[in-house]
Amino acid sequence: MPDAVIEISGLRKSFRRRHRPRRVALDGLDLVVPRGGVHGFLGPNGSGKTTTIRVLLGLCRPDSGRIRIMGADVPRSLPAVISELGALVETPRFHPESSGRFNLGLLARAGDLPPTRVEEVLELVGLRDRAGDAFSGYSLGMKQRLGIAAALLGRPRLVILDEPGNGLDPEGLRDVRDLIRQLGSQGHTTVLLSSHLLPEVQSVCDRVSVLARGRCVASGTVAELLAAPGDADLQVRADRHDAARAVLEDAGWQVSAMTGSGEPPSWRVHAVADRAAVTSTLAERRIYVTELIPLQRDLESAYLELTAAHSEVADALAGQAPAEARGRGRGRAQGEEGERR
Repeated sequence: MPDAVIEISGLRKSFRRRHRPRRVALDGLDLVVPRGGVHGFLGPNGSGKTTTIRVLLGLCRPDSGRIRIMGADVPRSLPAVISELGALVETPRFHPESSGRFNLGLLARAGDLPPTRVEEVLELVGLRDRAGDAFSGYSLGMKQRLGIAAALLGRPRLVILDEPGNGLDPEGLRDVRDLIRQLGSQGHTTVLLSSHLLPEVQSVCDRVSVLARGRCVASGTVAELLAAPGDADLQVRADRHDAARAVLEDAGWQVSAMTGSGEPPSWRVHAVADRAAVTSTLAERRIYVTELIPLQRDLESAYLELTAAHSEVADALAGQAPAEARGRGRGRAQGEEGERR
């Protein structure tokens, strides 16, 4: 795929555990990150996000599969593209008593970059006025922004950010969110953003990939993931408010109160396949609808549905094999892993 900055196919990675079966972190992961914009990387704890990032950066070696970054095979050809790649994987660490400008200057000299580039990235992340302060005096949000500045020093075409909003207060989170949105809008930089903060992802990302149990279970634009695959929720207002809820629940629909939706009050009717059925059911009881609005899912709802559905399928498939056969399969797989290592 010529317009992809990351292409992953069949990626597998497992880890040894003392006195226990190996833990499978990546189980045949397929992933494509197109060039440009901000690509969200979502998944519950243990889904394989951090392992994927570590493999991309050459920090751990996969068991099998293929990875290409900007057309180069990784890890074999990673040195050829490493200068085009910037990353913030953990809480940034700098010399605490030195200034932000001095810390970035050390990195710039190590990368044979001009001092003017330090000033450019400080301006970009909004730290120009505090560049002379010691790193130890920075707030957590400022430290994160300095870490992002370090990742941007070499003008990378791909920036990988692993949970950059962790531990930030609302103001720090807003600053980092605005910075990521700015980076993605410039056109020449692609940002891969790993985060568990769904509002953050929904507000800054152009595309999203969702991981569950080491596999990519969905990938597309945010709008595509939010599109309900069938039944939709409805916001319903009726002339007899409380009676409307009782009638709808008697008819089998799940109904909940809408919060912050203004006056008069309204109900949320969940998973409605036929809107006309709602109005006709109420009309039969002489309750008349004054407003009916289809509701779009938020990213949290879509994310929970996708990961839950994948877990149910995986559990069902695992339960189809007799326990003895599953035990033999695990033993054989562990033996093969041991031979590879």
